[in-house]
Amino acid sequence: MKKLIPIAIAITLLCCSAGVKYPTILNEVVEGTYAGANSVIVFDSTNIFLNRDGTGTTITHKLVKVFNAIGRKEFSEASFAYISLYDTVIILDAKVIKPDKKIIRVPKTAITDMPMPAWEGSKFYIPNLKIVKITFPELADGGAIEYKVKTITHNAPFDSTFDYWDLFEATEPIKVKVLNLSLPRDMRLKWVSENGGLMYNQKIADNRTLDTWEANDVAKVFMEPSMPPLENVLTKLLITCTDSWQDYSRWYHKLSEPKLIPDTAVVNKVNELTANVQTKDDTIRSLYEFVNQEIRYVETKLVGKSGGYEPARVGFTFKNRYGVCRDKAALLVAMLRTAGIKNSYMVLTNPMILRMKEDMPVASQFNHAIVAITTDTGIVYLDPTAEHSVDYLVSFEDAKPVLVCTEEGKNIDMTPSRPPEVNLTDANVAARLDEKGNLNETITIKASGMIDYQLRYLCQMMTREQIEQLFLSSFKQTYPNAKLDSFKTTDPKDFKTPMRLALFITIPDYVLKIGKEWHLSPGKGVSSFGAAKGVWNLSERRYPLYLWVKTASIAKSVIKFPDKLRIKSLPGEFYYEDDAIKTNITYKGTKGEITGESIFIFKTPEQSPDQYQSTKNCMEKIEEYQNQEIILEEK
Repeated sequence: MKKLIPIAIAITLLCCSAGVKYPTILNEVVEGTYAGANSVIVFDSTNIFLNRDGTGTTITHKLVKVFNAIGRKEFSEASFAYISLYDTVIILDAKVIKPDKKIIRVPKTAITDMPMPAWEGSKFYIPNLKIVKITFPELADGGAIEYKVKTITHNAPFDSTFDYWDLFEATEPIKVKVLNLSLPRDMRLKWVSENGGLMYNQKIADNRTLDTWEANDVAKVFMEPSMPPLENVLTKLLITCTDSWQDYSRWYHKLSEPKLIPDTAVVNKVNELTANVQTKDDTIRSLYEFVNQEIRYVETKLVGKSGGYEPARVGFTFKNRYGVCRDKAALLVAMLRTAGIKNSYMVLTNPMILRMKEDMPVASQFNHAIVAITTDTGIVYLDPTAEHSVDYLVSFEDAKPVLVCTEEGKNIDMTPSRPPEVNLTDANVAARLDEKGNLNETITIKASGMIDYQLRYLCQMMTREQIEQLFLSSFKQTYPNAKLDSFKTTDPKDFKTPMRLALFITIPDYVLKIGKEWHLSPGKGVSSFGAAKGVWNLSERRYPLYLWVKTASIAKSVIKFPDKLRIKSLPGEFYYEDDAIKTNITYKGTKGEITGESIFIFKTPEQSPDQYQSTKNCMEKIEEYQNQEIILEEK
């Protein structure tokens, strides 16, 4: 390992000294030297002092110079979430440094410490979750913000241990980022740096160790379309003092169990919901749909200790009809057990993280809770927050790390990886070409898995007029004079029936007539593959392509044409297959009719930069193929 360069210590001393050295530091940060940057994180230091029982303090100190309106918008506020059961947050210092280096202290009126509303405008609050927010006044281009915040952990969520993770790259340049961790010498830690190295140093004194990790002059990360979540690809530090995932499994089981005791109201509701069920599967479905649909999901983007671990009492969640993910999961577990399905457990997960190391148990990576039912043939996972899903688990939660929390303790595991056909778009096109060259077509789409989920969400979140405009604008990109005559869908709230969508379209002057020839371009009406074309615009990628789910699409078309015409030529067959994708497109003709079929399968949601190049080449060939025409001629 490289030895630590003490630049962070020097900068911190300069900024904290009474002599106000801001001109020296900030003048070195010149906009023109940071290509594409809206701001620069001049330094970002975190100093953690840990006691043997897991309590302690954390001091975060940050200085950021902004260049433009985008930078000002990003850093005009700073928020710090905490759970009052564990922590107290104190703002030690907050200031704005003007471009002329004049310092403006943030007034107390611009610092708030409030409970987090359950949802925007709600009079209900998420229990124990609070947010401290600093609003920086008079921030100008060329100016800077600085804050120092102290977090006091007075009650460790997991007694006598510690874990932590952080990213050492960002979407803006970083001049210096440093983490200092002081802990008792007998708390032995493990750590690893993923996706890049860090400078590291350790000192031992007074029966304590001081470990330091640092990165200097880190370039801005330029985002790519459809790249994995940042925590999977940027330089990431993982630290743990915990021996195994089993320890965390046992810990969370112990933490949650007292909250899972149902009160009379919960028991009565379970009896009501299961009074007429015939099978165990019916029981599970009935209880799942109640928690999924009737208990409002309060979503937070907080991870680990900041978001909290301990669920609310199930009676509280049932009475109030809302809860964060762990509250809904706890209620479902309690109801399942009440109905006799005793092997039901809380599960910690994070669908944003693609992999977790088996030998690096870091529970603060978790940001979500679901439910597991263990059976003789395996584990059934249920996510009661998936409010638009027919399936118990949404497909983007496939192949994601999970920790089933039991009394004996489980190791980290993965949810099942289902085949692409689970997420199927099945499109049928029935079209008729009239004597004048106008096309009338009906497109019927049957959906399953993630596609079904997206259609249900679309139909519930958008008005009919918005949906109509969405589809019409899509067709007008290829056929400017296309008309959407009408459309209809099945009930998006009927989870017993797969989603169906029917579009009725007229395309005037669909045909290009050249002499006696009628030229048609059928390949551009309905996309034959399941990812937006913009994904393939990059000539090369630094990061993997990530589409979240495996998908399959099948499109079958029948075009009927007038008797006065006959087929002159059809496109040949197109076929391609590799480890990432498979596609096959064919056309056949008979008297008065042309049939076409296209199949496109994404075998994996994640493609390396090299795989991306192969898929991009295939997409370009599909584009060329779709430019081929069907030619009819007058008899």
